Amino acid sequence: MQLQSLTADIRNTLSTHVLFKDLSEETFKKLWVACVGIKAKKGETLFLHGEEAENFYFILDGWVRLSRITEDGDEATLDMVSVGRTFGDVAGLQQETYSYSATTTTETKMVRLPNDMWVDIIQNDHKTALNVILSMSNKYKQQLTEKEHINFQTASQRIGCFMLKLCDQDANDEQDIFLPYDKSLIASNLSMKGETFSRALKTLKNETGISVSGKTVSIPSVEALSTYTCNACAGEFPCGDHA
Repeated sequence: MQLQSLTADIRNTLSTHVLFKDLSEETFKKLWVACVGIKAKKGETLFLHGEEAENFYFILDGWVRLSRITEDGDEATLDMVSVGRTFGDVAGLQQETYSYSATTTTETKMVRLPNDMWVDIIQNDHKTALNVILSMSNKYKQQLTEKEHINFQTASQRIGCFMLKLCDQDANDEQDIFLPYDKSLIASNLSMKGETFSRALKTLKNETGISVSGKTVSIPSVEALSTYTCNACAGEFPCGDHA
């Protein structure tokens, strides 16, 4: 990992995030001074499950895989996090070690923040504590949505939902998207085996007319993709989960 400078734009991005937006100028300044800018290459391990949780991270660019090793020795993906997300924070969880491992799946730029200072801020700032609860509630809602997808959507619909999240909602109905990380990780993130993912992707191509070349997906109609994908979903497209 390499250190990178923290610019005024990064400061503004961090200060307007839901977790930090209600901090006083003095408190945010103290936190900002303790922040470290990091640039990591693809495949770098940021921390391992069980290590002391000294820091947490805010993603500026790129993707990070959060995972655990199963009893069978396989690596299970818990989440894939990207721009604007935090991970590794233990505030409110009363834990001293990381509950998962974190590895970059692309070149990734982040801000590293100290957990001890963050916990101290929350304990003394009610507004920020409420923002932390709100953030945790949103993560819980997202987990419920993902569980709903696993239980009610077909494998091909879940892949379609993943692709919809990558679409530009303000762009034309026909558009190309770029898969942000390897198909094997996409399969793991969607709770699928590799062979299941391959069969489901073939079905999705047949049903919606999409084509895949490497990491580029050509979508002839976002509307048609959403119609096929969202049939078994309680929400409607576009929804918050696709934002």
